[in-house]
Amino acid sequence: RLVILPPRAGHRANRTDSTAVQAATEILDKHGNGPRLQRNMLIFVAADQELVLPLEQATRAYLAWSSIVDDADTLNLDAHQRHEAENGKRRNDENVGTRLNEAYCWLLVPTQEGTEPMHWEATRLPGGQESPAAKAARKVRSSEQLITRWSPVLLRMELDRWLWTDEQHVGLKRVWQCLTSYLYLPRLRDERVLLDAVREGLRSKDYFA
Repeated sequence: RLVILPPRAGHRANRTDSTAVQAATEILDKHGNGPRLQRNMLIFVAADQELVLPLEQATRAYLAWSSIVDDADTLNLDAHQRHEAENGKRRNDENVGTRLNEAYCWLLVPTQEGTEPMHWEATRLPGGQESPAAKAARKVRSSEQLITRWSPVLLRMELDRWLWTDEQHVGLKRVWQCLTSYLYLPRLRDERVLLDAVREGLRSKDYFA
């Protein structure tokens, strides 16, 4: 799941204690009133703290023009004024979309190296007309922070390193639970990626029993 943080939870470069990091950490750790179990299934997108003000200003302008359009009869606007109000609303609507794409430029991914403490990897998303969600999706796939196709070789490596150390077999459900929970394991898109890796591995005697 991709979590879009609210504008007030902004991020700044090289800040490990930004409001975005604090908000993301709370979401990562808690699910309602209890602890979150599937912590390895979340990534976050946050706004740049310096770009929130222009976004808010653009939003106010859009809401102002929208209010004028809605109250055109009450304000007794003539045809020319109504046309100008519609144009103002449309221009500012487009401006809000542009400001949103500019502001939401930080990808925050929780990572962990083995038993080391968890830390946040913050990456600035590229510019362009795509939505922040689309940019984030492409980025995590290209950097393999989200796995959409998994080799049985890599699955076997994780089994040997973490799950087969003290036992001679492990249930598939247990493997999936570990993958969704522990940040030091690969982050798979969904359980089908795991099942496909198992199916491919079973075609050979080199990977599994």
